Amino acid sequence: MSVLYANYAINLYLFPTESVEPLLPKYEKVFKKSNIGKGCLRIKKLDEEKVATIRLLLHKS
Repeated sequence: MSVLYANYAINLYLFPTESVEPLLPKYEKVFKKSNIGKGCLRIKKLDEEKVATIRLLLHKS
């Protein structure tokens, strides 16, 4: 895991997987307006739901 904080966003680089599929695309509903890749997540605004989901992803990775 890697974290980069910029003036406009928080960038998380995770590589959590379940079986062979990447996990991040499964959480697109939570991170609606965030930019999601296979292993990267760029968040502009944090709320409690996003923080809880990030904790879950960190636990799984």
